Amino acid sequence: MSKILIVEDHPAIGNIEALICKEMGHDVEIATQGTTALTKYQEYHPDLVILDLMLPGQFSGKHVLEEVRVKYEKNTPFLIITALSASLQEEEISKMGNVKILAKPFRVQEITAWITHLLKNVS
Repeated sequence: MSKILIVEDHPAIGNIEALICKEMGHDVEIATQGTTALTKYQEYHPDLVILDLMLPGQFSGKHVLEEVRVKYEKNTPFLIITALSASLQEEEISKMGNVKILAKPFRVQEITAWITHLLKNVS
């Protein structure tokens, strides 16, 4: 069973993502803000992070990704699911390594396929 941290400020979307992950047999934690996400990342040690880019508070999703890469020096896979135009930030975010960006709204088959793919190489 893999551990997945979902970082999503809209409860309905976060709950749908959590349900999908649990149905796939994964353990799930949810954070609704960037600061909470960083704390949970450190405590939970997820195998995958599902991340929204637009978050309330001082830390955006992009900031969360940057902090994880700098502070924890891990190559944890990130599945970014965002309503923002992926093309605007895709090149910059892709440079951070082991990241896939999906646009909202997402299809269940698409998210499950990417979760499986990104977790395939996690030891």
